[in-house]
Amino acid sequence: MLNHPPYNADDLKDPPIPGPEFIELLHRQRAERYPEPPPLYQLLYAGSLTHDDLQLWAKNHYYYLDHGLQFSTAALYVKNNDEASRTHELRKLVKIEGRDIVNDLVGWTTPAYEELW
Repeated sequence: MLNHPPYNADDLKDPPIPGPEFIELLHRQRAERYPEPPPLYQLLYAGSLTHDDLQLWAKNHYYYLDHGLQFSTAALYVKNNDEASRTHELRKLVKIEGRDIVNDLVGWTTPAYEELW
């Protein structure tokens, strides 16, 4: 149930799961959903990963690093209620997107959100 966003304010009233228990829960859920590593890692562990396979993986992975990182960072920011962590994530987003992201996208001179805080 941890992969669903909160549905209303009542869902956020319960205290968060302590860190070590939360990490253990994530490990258990991962083991249940993915009992075996992905095929690429199976080839890597077996020592039979070819140069072409690795090149293809790098090409596919680059898109995630170039276009998906800001979305995953933003998702963490949106779902987090800890002010210190949110501030850290906001700084990461500004670092990823650049200080002049608003100006880059629309031509406005409004500073980035971090600067407005």
